[in-house]
Amino acid sequence: FDNIRDYLTVERLFVDFEGETVDIRVGRQAVNWGSALVFHPTDIVNEVIASEPWKERRGVNAVRANIGLGEHSIVALATMDDDLSAFEKAEIFPEYDALPVSVATKATLRALETDFSAVANYRPDGDYFVGGDLRGTLGVGWWVEGGWRGLAEAPEVVAGIDYSFPIGDRFFVAAEYRYDGTGEPNADEYDYSLRGGSAIDSPYDCPFPTLGGDQGEDAPKPRTTLGQHYVDGTISTAFLNDYGATVTAIVNAQDGTGLIIPDVSAKFGERWQLHVGAQIPVGDEGEFKPPNELFVLAAGDKSANLSGFIPAATLNTWVRYSF
Repeated sequence: FDNIRDYLTVERLFVDFEGETVDIRVGRQAVNWGSALVFHPTDIVNEVIASEPWKERRGVNAVRANIGLGEHSIVALATMDDDLSAFEKAEIFPEYDALPVSVATKATLRALETDFSAVANYRPDGDYFVGGDLRGTLGVGWWVEGGWRGLAEAPEVVAGIDYSFPIGDRFFVAAEYRYDGTGEPNADEYDYSLRGGSAIDSPYDCPFPTLGGDQGEDAPKPRTTLGQHYVDGTISTAFLNDYGATVTAIVNAQDGTGLIIPDVSAKFGERWQLHVGAQIPVGDEGEFKPPNELFVLAAGDKSANLSGFIPAATLNTWVRYSF
């Protein structure tokens, strides 16, 4: 292992201070803003957990204040990045625009059986996000979440609906559409080298993500997705109290490729839970099934196409013990 994070992470370690109207949490904690199921434009940590059901939501080093105002609330947040290399590079103290920190706030008003939230996030490098999150019920559950990304000068919006049927312990269906104005509008122009650690996990990830691009300080930031238009759907059911099954599909509407993620679970006693699932890419050629030439490794006048070694799907099993 090259890094301790390869085998051990501490994603929750915090201290709570509880008051009559203000609660403060200091330390490494989960931050999960937004009503959407797969993509979360208003979240400061926009992880796509749906493609990796076994994955725990990454913790954030933060100081958070929750202010209760009856049915309404205000959250103020100050965070520090995991990457503190800016302090190592600076002779004394990093320049303001290099500080690895951010501040964010979320104000929620509850009225007319709807949650209205305004969200803002700012970083010293000048990047910012301003947006909102609405969630309510009109026969079906609905939500609209999104806003404007400052440095990218483009919007990102997700809209979705869900409905629960009285079948078994749970039978839930949901569908979403996402528009990401920061993405590439032409599928033929995708830069697969931008698929970084935050990208949707897939058996077809580019094996050479650093080739062919500028890797200096001005290099483009890794992306969660490459395109602009996405749809996703989820079906989830539970029965006999101890068994469940979920299928999530994420599709790039520009190139027709997608990822299907089935997951079946079973509980054993009060503490053990077994999951068996898969990641199955579908479609011809695009984001979730990159072209074969992307997997060509060249050295001098010789080359080898490694696309034949890329799996058609990934099967996974994992066990969770709660204590």
